[in-house]
Amino acid sequence: MPRVINWLILIFSLGKKRSFLFTALVIGAASILIGYKHSNAIKNCLNRPQVGSYYYPWYTIDRWKRDENVLGKPYLGFYDSNNEKVIDQHLRWANQAGIDYLIYSWLGTNPKKTSERQKSETFIKQAQNSNLKIMPLYETPLALNQSPENIDFDQEFSSNEKAGDRFIKDMLYFVELATDSEGFLKINQCPRISIYLARNLVNSETYFKRLKQKLANTGRCLDLTADVAFWGSSNKPLARSVLSSNSQWKWLSENFSAVYGYNMYSSDLNAYGIDNEPSFDNLFIKAKKENQRFWKQSSNSVGMKYQYSIQPGYDDRALRGMNRPATPQSTEFLLRDWQRIFNSLDIGDHVLITSFNEWYEGTAIEPSKKNGLELIKKNKDITNRIKDKFCK
Repeated sequence: MPRVINWLILIFSLGKKRSFLFTALVIGAASILIGYKHSNAIKNCLNRPQVGSYYYPWYTIDRWKRDENVLGKPYLGFYDSNNEKVIDQHLRWANQAGIDYLIYSWLGTNPKKTSERQKSETFIKQAQNSNLKIMPLYETPLALNQSPENIDFDQEFSSNEKAGDRFIKDMLYFVELATDSEGFLKINQCPRISIYLARNLVNSETYFKRLKQKLANTGRCLDLTADVAFWGSSNKPLARSVLSSNSQWKWLSENFSAVYGYNMYSSDLNAYGIDNEPSFDNLFIKAKKENQRFWKQSSNSVGMKYQYSIQPGYDDRALRGMNRPATPQSTEFLLRDWQRIFNSLDIGDHVLITSFNEWYEGTAIEPSKKNGLELIKKNKDITNRIKDKFCK
């Protein structure tokens, strides 16, 4: 841009002496300026904030019927996640919502989860034919037969295999599947995968080193993101670790490119650290904003990205008890949560919506009997605003 300005100064200094040359140079400089603005707009648009949403391919007709009293009412009625027509409709709705990629629940290669693995494979196959990217949410406890509160990689997965060994096997399986496929989300040509509840990992350091070595030996790469942001202090991102705060963040930065919080809801109002808010909606929004400030600062300080978390609400009372605080799904709450982060968005950021179709916890933006396509349409309005901001 400074070069263009210098050219214009030179042009106007010559203008009085050579009108023809002056005109030609003005046209040329204008073309350069327009070209600069156009290329800059394209660059910003290609790197504009990306929007992902969590997707659950785990529903069966029997499951809907069994859990009818604790689930919402989808617009499609009770559906089977293995139904290709259902998947295609979900992909169309996600596209209509302005979503760039879906983060599908994946239980790895666990032989005890054959049915769930089959549903994931059906989803992957159908998604390859859409213009949406996909990436896995590695369901660490379920994939490794571990407690969600203490995911110990040194514990046995089977008679001759540690949980950490199975983790490595799962990561290598995924990288082989995704590297040469255009359908998977990639960062710097490396397939991206999210590690759920990474904050509760125990004895994982050795296995991450082995994974990195195996990837290097085969010329492959993975881009890992870590679910660590929650209501504990950002000074202790790894809740089960005895390492210092600096060492914990150093280890994260060496193995992950970004951190995020899958779902920022807690039933413990004291966890939020916000007082004098009679409305849970207001408390939740304010607490998330304050929480985000600390986690973003900590992750950025070690060169990691912070991925934003957005929700249309949270209401699991039918599942876990009616005395729990809740904010039912609504376009109003979705817009308020978006507005909380909108002005902070920058080139290269990612916004993760919890969720596309998690009906047990009342976070789905998938069309429902009650709200129709309202959440889809409102989310599209926001993503259009993102494009208007970054692509012009």
